Amino acid sequence: MALIPQVGVEKWEPKPHPATPREVAQTAAQQIHLVGPAMNSSPRSDAPQWVNFPIFLWTDPGAWHPLSATASVPGISVSATAMPVRLTWDMGDGTTVTCAGPGTPFTDTTAATASSPDCGHVYRRASDAEPSGKFAVRVTETWRVTWVGGGQSGALPDMTETSSIALRVAESQALVTSVR
Repeated sequence: MALIPQVGVEKWEPKPHPATPREVAQTAAQQIHLVGPAMNSSPRSDAPQWVNFPIFLWTDPGAWHPLSATASVPGISVSATAMPVRLTWDMGDGTTVTCAGPGTPFTDTTAATASSPDCGHVYRRASDAEPSGKFAVRVTETWRVTWVGGGQSGALPDMTETSSIALRVAESQALVTSVR
């Protein structure tokens, strides 16, 4: 930052510097409105999950697309784009599941015992020992942010949004008393 003398004044005042394309990109990125990811599981999150039974995890595939915003100052216009790159599920039981996409939704035609091809989990213990009787599950969606404008381009720090739910995980045990 250059200092310019003020006529008739004995102190120096800072000369304002023009905004850089990166600074304008940061302003554009702040205008991108991210919302917490929708959390879906099968069985449904309002029904109990079962120990040693695979569950599917996914977010809304229709929301898995880039979001952009543009900011301008005199002489510079810059666009920032946020692209979802991964979901990180903290399952509440000490395990983390990282998925490179929105996950595959469970459908009525999916076998009940099927494992998710890309984003799933198997609980190995029940949640009844948890304070609420449920596991606190959080999913964080990470967005990679790039920008272009003012004759330059670059990347900004990733952005994240998090959602949470509570899942009850039950255990069912069978006892065989005789075999015929």
